[in-house]
Amino acid sequence: MQPKHKAALTGGWNIPLGRSGSEIQLFATYSFTDEQFADIGNLEYWKLPSYDRWDASISWTPGGGNWTVALFGKNLADDVAIIEMLPAGLGGVALGYLSNPREIGLH
Repeated sequence: MQPKHKAALTGGWNIPLGRSGSEIQLFATYSFTDEQFADIGNLEYWKLPSYDRWDASISWTPGGGNWTVALFGKNLADDVAIIEMLPAGLGGVALGYLSNPREIGLH
């Protein structure tokens, strides 16, 4: 019931903006989750497909660093994936959980 492979790679960059002491920070994360099965029997019928995801942010901190403004994006490709599934019993209904859709915000 666990994916065979999972991986994530994050990159971060700080860009100083001259003598003012302010800086811009850039971050990006790529994550991958391999296919997995929704039951302990590893039945092909309940195989969940692999999925990947991109998240990123850009922020600005003025000189003195007392506050920061950041723009972020989660699931930038807006790919919806089945992240968990509870197989159905006889005549029952399967329950699944989907990944969150794209989210963009400012804080």
